[in-house]
Amino acid sequence: MADFLEDVKNDLTKAWDDTKDIFEKAKDDYEATEEANEQAANDYHDLFAWADGDLLAYPYQDENASDKDKAMRTLVTLKVHDQNIDSPVDGTVVSVDPIQNVIILQTPMGNQLGLKVCTHSVDFEKDAKILVSAGQKVRQGDTLVHFIQPIEAKSKLFAITPIDQVLYREGYKPRQSFGKVSQGEPVLARSAK
Repeated sequence: MADFLEDVKNDLTKAWDDTKDIFEKAKDDYEATEEANEQAANDYHDLFAWADGDLLAYPYQDENASDKDKAMRTLVTLKVHDQNIDSPVDGTVVSVDPIQNVIILQTPMGNQLGLKVCTHSVDFEKDAKILVSAGQKVRQGDTLVHFIQPIEAKSKLFAITPIDQVLYREGYKPRQSFGKVSQGEPVLARSAK
């Protein structure tokens, strides 16, 4: 009887060890897959149209861009024909300036981008409801500002982080030709490295 119990004990120990090995391998495989998925996500982040409208310019590419666009480090100019301003990227809201109609976002890569709606057309404080606050996480397409009625206003996406880091070291290229653009269409694409 003692031999039988010893055999059962040995079989149970072996089964436990085998199960533990299988679990550890599955855990390692899962973690490696998640790490690869996270790395792929970090390696590829497009910047998307933040409203329906007309894509007017990529001032950073234009030698004849205005001094104001150069000083602002303007990446994309869009004439908005919409009631919402949505996030052009996943990230975190750094600040909201309702007086200047500016929202600053930080991308997962650490770059900071500003989104501005020209103040002579509309006023965030009077014409809209700001739906985000500093520190809030947002996903691309989340509504940042909702206007009481659809607006027609020029808006700009600009770089707070030095433009060479945002565009050249990070590999952003224009993705959309000028003219009509819908919210959510990529306007600058970051090529996978």
